[in-house]
Amino acid sequence: MNKTITATLTALLALSVSSCSSDDPLDGENSVFPAGKSDGGIDEGSPEARAVLALVNDPSVGFAELDDDARLHGKAAANIILYREGADGVDGSSDDEVFDTLKELDLVSYVGPTALQRLLDYAIAKGLLSDGTDETEPAYDYDITVKSVWTEASGTAGKQFLAILEDDAYSHSDHIVVYGEKNNNLSVRDFQGQWWIAGNPGNHVSSQDNWYTFEADFITASELKVTLVGQNGTTYNLVYERETLTSGLRRDATTAANAYYAKYDELRDSDVTSIANLKAHLRLHLRTHDSGPNEHWEAYEYQLEQFWLQIEAYLEIADRNSALENVTVKADGTDALSQHFLATYEATEFTDENDLPDPEDLLDGWDWVNNDAPEFFVVSRGVEGLTDGPIRDGMEKFVTHTFKRLTAFECQDGYEYTPDFTWYLQDGTVVSYGVGPECD
Repeated sequence: MNKTITATLTALLALSVSSCSSDDPLDGENSVFPAGKSDGGIDEGSPEARAVLALVNDPSVGFAELDDDARLHGKAAANIILYREGADGVDGSSDDEVFDTLKELDLVSYVGPTALQRLLDYAIAKGLLSDGTDETEPAYDYDITVKSVWTEASGTAGKQFLAILEDDAYSHSDHIVVYGEKNNNLSVRDFQGQWWIAGNPGNHVSSQDNWYTFEADFITASELKVTLVGQNGTTYNLVYERETLTSGLRRDATTAANAYYAKYDELRDSDVTSIANLKAHLRLHLRTHDSGPNEHWEAYEYQLEQFWLQIEAYLEIADRNSALENVTVKADGTDALSQHFLATYEATEFTDENDLPDPEDLLDGWDWVNNDAPEFFVVSRGVEGLTDGPIRDGMEKFVTHTFKRLTAFECQDGYEYTPDFTWYLQDGTVVSYGVGPECD
């Protein structure tokens, strides 16, 4: 195996030569790591591998520490630093590289089995080795993948960035983060995209967060125009230019997304104490799962009850309607909530759930040519349609009744009523959950 990375900076090389001592053994220039633990080395992805990578990726760990404390040969220490700093030779800049795997570290000249063992020994001495049982760590991985990074064309000091990310633990689809420094702090906003953001010329992305509407047009492969409009009417027209994706840019985008997702961790673990907090949970559920469970992740649990032959779920949060605020549901259905629900489906009356006909008897001989599937409308006290979790907990505090549309459904000699749910929060916000079944 030929090593592809060599040291070129005179200063570090000179320092590495002057610092070498007889008790710092030097691996061969093209020495390679053992194949894995069974070969006397370290398995990729193991706690030991993560400890070594944490050590060599730490920008505060400089040449002197690797040379003196970790007891690497000066050439090995210098080459690790040179690779990490990138072309400009400065830690913390946009062209920095990150060692993502031991295989990548193995490409560095003069870093072989001896250097690997000394790096591991020093990483353990620094307390970087974890057995993976730390209960403070999440039981899932955000697994943030950066597709591209763009820089605001007019930016100078404190310039703004935009990154397109693939779906991950808190996003069912590709999404966009806009980030940069504001008042010496990292400012991050996240905008959901479509299932797939290609970034090709002519493509358009529309989204919004809790304050801004977001419109983006890909003009060319390297130019992106963005319009942000705040709820107070403040408008920003921005032009971004695509950057060559380096490890440093990827790291910064990942850091921004992690900072944003830390807020979701905090929300997920909080009790629902207000309607605003409940809506935040509902929005988090929407972005995490969309039309079905995001089964690849455990960041935020799926909390919609699932039904017979269901393939899709449609959760919606409508704008607040002051006419529906703090309305008491009446048994005769003359209240504003009942009338609003019936009007939504162009219906006129409710049915007692105990009086529903058997769906098989109802559909036997049904005239499908001239009629849609039969529907009934039911209202009941309490919360239905949700599994245990913070959303149900919040609904039970701020909702008094569940309104249901029940549609008779037949599939291969099976018969059921498919429910669609509507809940009215005390502040007049309408939340609905539509169930989408399919008969193959």
